[in-house]
Amino acid sequence: MKTVNQPLEGVVILPNSTSVRRKVKTVFSTKRRKVAVVAFVGQDAETYLGKYLRRAEIYCWPRAGGTNPHAIQDLRSKFGCKVYFADKLHMKVFWSRDRGCVIGSANLTNNALGENGLKEAGVFLADSSLVKIDQIIKSIGARPVTDSTLLKLIDEHKSYYAKNRPQLVRKRSRSFLDWYDSIPRESWKLGWFSEHAEFSRTATQIARKQYGLKEPVKLRSWVSPRMTPSSPSH
Repeated sequence: MKTVNQPLEGVVILPNSTSVRRKVKTVFSTKRRKVAVVAFVGQDAETYLGKYLRRAEIYCWPRAGGTNPHAIQDLRSKFGCKVYFADKLHMKVFWSRDRGCVIGSANLTNNALGENGLKEAGVFLADSSLVKIDQIIKSIGARPVTDSTLLKLIDEHKSYYAKNRPQLVRKRSRSFLDWYDSIPRESWKLGWFSEHAEFSRTATQIARKQYGLKEPVKLRSWVSPRMTPSSPSH
């Protein structure tokens, strides 16, 4: 029996990461409702989608080492996204009400959408009504991200990074402004001393467990060239 493959109207095969990324941008280039249901969200997602992420609904798996909590902070604070967590989520669906839908293998990460990342493929459906997005969302048992669940993921992310530091390459350091703009802000612990002192056992344990360091970082004192020896420091 001979099988004849006939192209389906409005269906496009996406054979690589570049074609997937371009179609996702097409799907998300709308002011109407748009939804991403993916396993993981990476810190560099905005590098490839940027403005297309604005006011999107994002559903992802809060697994340390997979979803970057700082990316979730950015999606909420910079792009006004509504973010939800769902455990054991593995599907990859990018949907909008009026620009179609992409179903494939790509997560919302640098590895999936980048030029030199994983090898991805997918299918684009021009008619988004073919995908019952609310049925999909209902089936995954999603819950809204709260400050407490996000802070928990931040702690788990730090521990994961500390344990796997030799295998990981950090793409970009988070600046003070990144931290200040994040929602919620994780707590920072700062120490100050004016003479030589040893770090406490607790501080050393935190540095090793959360950051993979032998001990906390020592900050050198600095004096502005404009300050005279008699000028009081504040």
